[in-house]
Amino acid sequence: MVGEVGTTGFEPATPCTPCKCATGLRYVPRKRERETERERVYSALFPFLFLFYWAANLRKNHYPADSFILITSMRKIILDLAVTLDGFIEGPNGEIDWCIIDDASGSDDFLGDLLAETDTIFYGRISYDMWGNWQPDENADPAMKKAYHAIHSKKKYVFSSTKTSDQHAVVIGSEIKERVEQILKEPGKSIWLYGGGKLITTFMNLGLIDEFRLAVHPVILGEGKPLFNEIRNRVNLKLLSVKSSSSGVTVLIYERIK
Repeated sequence: MVGEVGTTGFEPATPCTPCKCATGLRYVPRKRERETERERVYSALFPFLFLFYWAANLRKNHYPADSFILITSMRKIILDLAVTLDGFIEGPNGEIDWCIIDDASGSDDFLGDLLAETDTIFYGRISYDMWGNWQPDENADPAMKKAYHAIHSKKKYVFSSTKTSDQHAVVIGSEIKERVEQILKEPGKSIWLYGGGKLITTFMNLGLIDEFRLAVHPVILGEGKPLFNEIRNRVNLKLLSVKSSSSGVTVLIYERIK
């Protein structure tokens, strides 16, 4: 706490430890404030107390506390994909049957973290046409239904030179770097770069990806669609964390060194 309440107002107390409240500001009241001033302070602090309570409950539900991002934080673009040990995101015929989705892989936790941190999704046209409005059937696992409900609640952008409009998404066909930089300045959480491959290449070459979350699967395909293709410049990364599972899936999280 910043201070303790006494009969004459706020008395000094030990300052709070640094937190992720994004503002970097701390209210330090003067001693012996009038009663009306004290009430004003209480009213001002109440929303912050509520937000800290909400963030604590996110942690209890296995979501990262920093997934709650105030609008003063800088948004970032996160590439989150499953990839084989030899660097492919699909087989030669588009196969993804090698992708492990079960409790042992930790896929629910990884997806839950991503969905909690983001409020916007970037799609390439092909990926959007295939998955942008896809719904699991009525017999699907409840966790999958919940995940897709969360996905479809987010704002969607489609990057395409042929598609001109869509009922459920904003279409961007030109000036990609400028449009994305403008979106990043808008209030909100981080952005999930869904793919596909061509859009990933474009974002890589424009220097627009801030974080890489790669779920490396214990399989070697030998051929298929590579994760990275036609990258023009070297990209240096910093390893943030490694998460492994009993299924053999290892999630590597990197940030781009700017």
